Amino acid sequence: MRESSLRRINNIDYYCFSTKTGDISVFTDLDQYANWREKRYYTSTREDVFLAKEKGKLLLFDLRNNTFVNENGECVDISNKVIFPRSTIGDSILLLEKIEEAKGKSITSKEDDKIVKYWFDIVKPKRELMQTTYGEVKSNLDKYQQLYGKTFFLKTIEKGFSDVCIIFECANSKFLVDSSFHSVNLSINNPETPVLVCKAVKVLVDEFAKREWRAFVVNNEFLSLSRFSDNIVPIEEYVYDKVKEKIREFEGIMPSSYVVDFFEYTDDNEETIFDISEFNPIIASGTFRNNDLVF
Repeated sequence: MRESSLRRINNIDYYCFSTKTGDISVFTDLDQYANWREKRYYTSTREDVFLAKEKGKLLLFDLRNNTFVNENGECVDISNKVIFPRSTIGDSILLLEKIEEAKGKSITSKEDDKIVKYWFDIVKPKRELMQTTYGEVKSNLDKYQQLYGKTFFLKTIEKGFSDVCIIFECANSKFLVDSSFHSVNLSINNPETPVLVCKAVKVLVDEFAKREWRAFVVNNEFLSLSRFSDNIVPIEEYVYDKVKEKIREFEGIMPSSYVVDFFEYTDDNEETIFDISEFNPIIASGTFRNNDLVF
């Protein structure tokens, strides 16, 4: 990680983490989680929890009674305090609402959350995205085959499904399957689900896997950048420069705090394209090895 290139965020009073037990045991007793996604969240969050505690900036949101407490279970007055909230997707809106009710100053809000989720209405990537519903796609596979061929990329706007889809023909009927040849219906069962569709692109791969990066931005400051990896992966100078340039372009257009993913792919002429993959709300976005958040 190129430490000297990133400014430090010094005005955060508390880093707030939601807990269903009212203490930090959810981040320490990892054997309790059978679901790998849940376990990964608490594992990746644990380091930030302990670092916030070490700096005297740890705040817990007790989901049992919707109160703000310290690691000793004592209530904390957060009025006029600057809060960096972190939670699961399912708890994120509740946490933002309660911070607002308690007159805390969250770096992000419910309004920001919606803007970031619909980032493609404001920021245009180099590839062309189409917004529609899953039901519309499923009912018009001939149209999408004509546009993209038998493979195209589809993702739900809300976190859920994200994969290259394949139009599979069987018994004179067409079905949509994912890259593992499982029916997409297993992942998206509501035809009204909003989705984004675009041409499938060839993501570049190197010795560290796909060339994808995640950047955290807080109060319009570039906080951290990591490859999509739980290992330390070097990041080239030109990637930092491209990310910083993009973040400057987003200022005043996007909310001041968000997460943005970038990737490299090749176009039809085999030229390398550096592009925005997607934006995500900062409150619930996962971290990778070099996504340091607590300073």
